[in-house]
Amino acid sequence: MVSVDAELIQLAIRQIIDNALKYSNPTTPIKIDARVGEKCVILSVSDQGPGIAEEEQARIFEKFYRSARDRHLITGTGMGLTIAREILRAHGGDVGVRSSPVRGSEFYLSLPVVSQERAV
Repeated sequence: MVSVDAELIQLAIRQIIDNALKYSNPTTPIKIDARVGEKCVILSVSDQGPGIAEEEQARIFEKFYRSARDRHLITGTGMGLTIAREILRAHGGDVGVRSSPVRGSEFYLSLPVVSQERAV
């Protein structure tokens, strides 16, 4: 069990999925997975897009940051990932990315599980 504002978490998830859709070929699948860890629930969204260079991976969560490679090809403000990160952090979780220019990207969102004592 997680304790969240459902509308805000839906917005965060939507931002991550929209990002995958924008940067992927429309004919390739996007994989969405969820699992329960020891202290958190982890949702991941994987695409088969062009990937994100290692030096850009930390910057993509900055306000208004857009890769020079894509900023003229793909619409957006550079706020989607920032919004998702702030929502998750407000809930005690976080968002991160694993990416390679050859295999695409996997964004993972984590939310802390509610302890048994708090759930009762």
